[in-house]
Amino acid sequence: MSVFLMKLARKMGYFQECKNIDFIWYRGDSINPSILIEHEHDYETVTGSELPKLLRYKCKKCELRILITYTWASKLASADEIKQIRDKILTNISDKIMELREVWGGEFLLIIGDSSPAEGDIDWGKYWHGYIFDQFKFHKVVV
Repeated sequence: MSVFLMKLARKMGYFQECKNIDFIWYRGDSINPSILIEHEHDYETVTGSELPKLLRYKCKKCELRILITYTWASKLASADEIKQIRDKILTNISDKIMELREVWGGEFLLIIGDSSPAEGDIDWGKYWHGYIFDQFKFHKVVV
């Protein structure tokens, strides 16, 4: 994922830096971060570490904060079981946002990648799920 994001940043005119946030993107030659990205494979730990770090990062001109995680499940998991994990992630993220009561600048995007036995055959738009969060709720992004 890091190589993909680095290439994407360059293509979009950003400089990527990796510090205490997994990926910090700066637009052009700006010294102010524009985009913050946290990437975590383990959805079980994402609310305890990555989410607070992402929301608490002080960044006045930050336009977008992105959290990427996955519904890692057993290879025998059905589509319904994977959806249940995705719903659990959404509930956990929503609850943690309410608990933290952080006011962050810019938009907050959660991206969830589904894990399944047919992963390689899944259409890109069905594998990734995006949700925009505000301070009170989330909104599904149609890909």
